[in-house]
Parts: sequence; structure tokens; C-alpha cells
Amino acid sequence: MEEIFLPVGDLESLQDSTAAIGRDAESAASRLALPQVAAAMPGSAAAPNAADTADALRVATTHLTQEYTEFSNKVLIAIDSFAQAEDKMVATYQQLAGQRALDSATIGILSPQFPTEE
Repeated sequence: MEEIFLPVGDLESLQDSTAAIGRDAESAASRLALPQVAAAMPGSAAAPNAADTADALRVATTHLTQEYTEFSNKVLIAIDSFAQAEDKMVATYQQLAGQRALDSATIGILSPQFPTEE
């Protein structure tokens, strides 16, 4: 088990960070004025380019946000899976430790006690 070392909070921190990146990207894209630029230039040759750029940015940002959200959700699943595996391992160790203690006690009770010569 020494090969697996995850400091407490590392996965949670990763999950929080990735979720925040997705939210921040979406928020930053919503603050950009590209859609307003296209609307403010009716009839301009640049208006379609501004509108296309705004649409491309919206699509890319939506995709990026979805990717970060999916990754963040997968990290949550990994956290839960790791916690369940850890709980099972602890229960198994406790069961084995309890069984060994019980076996030792049983062996002590069932073993004949012969006097030793000194």
C-alpha cells in the first residue's frame, strides 16, 4: 500500500479546480462583447465575421465547459470509489485482526498447559 499515496484532499482539490475552470470559462465567454459587436455593425462587411467568431467562441466554450464538467464528475466518482475501497480494506483488516485475536485466544484455551520443569 505504500505505492499508493494520496494526501488527504488531493482528489477533492482536483475536482474543485476542474469544476471552477469550466465555470470560469463560461463566465468569461459570457462577458465578451462579440455578439454585441456584430449587432452594432448592421450592414458592415465585418459584422458576419464578428457573428461567426462569436458563435465559434460560444460553441468552443460550451464544449470546454462540458469537458471540464465531465472530468470533474469522473473525479467525484473516483473519490467515491477510492473511499469505498478504503472502507472495504479497513473492514477486511479489522476482520482479520479480530479473527487472529480470536484464534490466539482459542488456541490458548484449547492447548493443554503442561507444567515446565525448571
